[in-house]
Amino acid sequence: MQDVPRWDIASALLTLAGVLTLINVPNPFVGYGLIIPAMIISSLHPVRGRGGLIFAAVHLLGAAILIYTASMFTLVVVLSLIFRSVTVFLVNRYGGLGFLTTSLLIVLLDTLVALSLGLAYFGRDAIDVGLDIHSAFLIPFTYLVYRGLRDGKNSLVYIGSISMAGYFLGISYFPALLLVAATLVALGIGYFSQMDRASTVLATLLLLGGALASTPTLLYTLQVVSYPLQPVTWTGDQWMNPGAVEPCKEFVMEGVWGPERLRIVDGCVTVEGVVVSHPNMVEDGDIVFDVLLDPEYRHMLSTGSYVLRKGYIHVEIVPEDRDEVYVPQKGERVRITGAWVVDTDHGSWAEIHPAWKIEVIGEA
Repeated sequence: MQDVPRWDIASALLTLAGVLTLINVPNPFVGYGLIIPAMIISSLHPVRGRGGLIFAAVHLLGAAILIYTASMFTLVVVLSLIFRSVTVFLVNRYGGLGFLTTSLLIVLLDTLVALSLGLAYFGRDAIDVGLDIHSAFLIPFTYLVYRGLRDGKNSLVYIGSISMAGYFLGISYFPALLLVAATLVALGIGYFSQMDRASTVLATLLLLGGALASTPTLLYTLQVVSYPLQPVTWTGDQWMNPGAVEPCKEFVMEGVWGPERLRIVDGCVTVEGVVVSHPNMVEDGDIVFDVLLDPEYRHMLSTGSYVLRKGYIHVEIVPEDRDEVYVPQKGERVRITGAWVVDTDHGSWAEIHPAWKIEVIGEA
């Protein structure tokens, strides 16, 4: 007989972590991230229907936090709560499937629903939600957690969980490749060792070493990931930058459409680089263009910047600043001051948004 309380705890904790790390559109390498492992483990709960109920209850709690902190579009939160809870309940109640079949079914159903809702609401601009299929990258980590729960091996649950967390932190927002490599080695230890005390300690030390070696990058990622947990109010304290001086603003998101999609890494930065695209106006009235950053600023590029924007940083001038901010031309070297953010509505690429001051400092 499997230890039901351990399954309850694992399902609840994974679901809470999964919901609080949700974003509007999937990341390039983890899809919707930890919500997929939570759906898989809850769907495999040994008591039919119980895993689905736990998932729905915890998702409701997480949804309330996301809505309160304005960390996601409210509509996206509500749709996730409804469709994912129904999916997990049905698979848990009536599935009775093995790990691999359940995992692939969850990933495919979630991708299908995400694509259908995205295309219905945004049309072809929502094609990025197809990145949800990349949640499959988390299945090997999830299997260790599942096997540990099934066989009563706490070491497997532990290694599977921390290596999954390390992989997510190392690849989801800002690339920390040494940490990612450490998670893959730890994963191998989990699969091929006896997971005795020595193996567990070795895997832990590897992950700590990878994290320490990636400290600067990891701190940026943790700032983005912890966004729903920051102390905020309905007035939007998470978008404040107290003490900001011109041209930066104390209310960072002033004039920005849909700030729920943005995570602030730094409320006021200055960067230099070359404009590599012709500025154009998009539907919300912003003037947008891409910049090839000088080498000393390229640590500001996220994983999404490399995968979806060819290694450029995206820059946006909001409508109310257009009369005051110079719109550069392609090929100009510029110095830009603005807010450094990650756009979770567009594959988590990095942006200077809004840009409050742009100066031409030469030609490419």
